[in-house]
Amino acid sequence: MVYSRILLPVDGSEHSMHAVVHALKLARQGGEIIIITVLPSIPSVIGGEARKEAEADVVKDALLLTQPVADIIAAEKLPYQTKTIFANSPGTGIIKAITDLKADIVVMGSRGRNDLEGLFLGSVTHRVLTVSDVPVLVVH
Repeated sequence: MVYSRILLPVDGSEHSMHAVVHALKLARQGGEIIIITVLPSIPSVIGGEARKEAEADVVKDALLLTQPVADIIAAEKLPYQTKTIFANSPGTGIIKAITDLKADIVVMGSRGRNDLEGLFLGSVTHRVLTVSDVPVLVVH
């Protein structure tokens, strides 16, 4: 099956880097990879110069997470884009991105916890698996 919009959440971990390989395989069939990173929103009480500094720091943080992945995909000459999603939790941000970015599939890494551990620990992967309305490829 060809997926045209492949959502690839990254967090800088080794687990999310394993997912890149699988996203590349899917993209070679004709899809575009959308690299996302989910970062916390800047509290509205922060304003003025402090807010500008905080926004600049968030942009730097996002680039640190997405740029290495973007470089790998660019080297393969495959289409991609990067997005920074602001949300209270990574799971919520990924679910929002699925809808907002019209993703056909999510390819994401997992730490390999079992269902019970994921349930108690609030696993991001567990949340996405249970809420997503598109297929989710979990890479261990």
